[in-house]
Amino acid sequence: MSEENLRSDSSRSGLLDLDHDSYQEPAKNCYKTFMSKQKKCPTCKGTGKIYQDEENKLVALIPVSDNRLKPKRIWLWILLTFSICIIIVIMLVFWLSPRKIIISAIKSDVHPYNYTFITDKNSSTLGIILEFEELFQIKNENYFSVTMKNLSLQLNRNSHITLPKISYTKDYVLPARANVNFSVLVKYIMYSLNDPYAGLCITGVLNNLFCLISSSFTFSTLWDSSLLQDASKIQYIYCSNRTLSRY
Repeated sequence: MSEENLRSDSSRSGLLDLDHDSYQEPAKNCYKTFMSKQKKCPTCKGTGKIYQDEENKLVALIPVSDNRLKPKRIWLWILLTFSICIIIVIMLVFWLSPRKIIISAIKSDVHPYNYTFITDKNSSTLGIILEFEELFQIKNENYFSVTMKNLSLQLNRNSHITLPKISYTKDYVLPARANVNFSVLVKYIMYSLNDPYAGLCITGVLNNLFCLISSSFTFSTLWDSSLLQDASKIQYIYCSNRTLSRY
């Protein structure tokens, strides 16, 4: 009987051929005991074949010394994974660490773009209204955008502190690593009754006012929703009608 006929007979009978050579030499499908006696395999009975319905029930034993059980390059993969995690952490710390927001007033001499007299019913001059533009340079050194939530402005002139009316862009978003110029429109009112310098500006005797302008910005950042940044600068505000600027 040929080898092909034997394989076809075994497949028809539902047997799996573990080793086709073992059919001709059953002695090869034996194992040695501790007493150095050869015994036939109890599973295949020395034939080298098992039934197909027993295929999923049997467990193959692999020696511990088998190379397939030894992990390959395990330390290389551990080192590579650890290095990647360290790099990611360093990059996150570098990109997300809070940095400064630098604010500075640009102008030293402030020229009003609008000059209005305050008069009573008898056309007597009571004071003046100076409208001018205050320009700030804001530099965001963070690698993420910040939002300016609030702004307050204070004029200190010879211990005469005033909070003028201001107009600016609300919720201004400052991009990452940006350096922008931010404009604030200021409406400064001076009355002759409580400010002697107002009369001097009205008559043209005094052309400018020596003033300390202090500003306070509130920002919303990634780590702080109410970050305060202050900026102060001594400026000359031109208060005479002859010192109007083109706006």
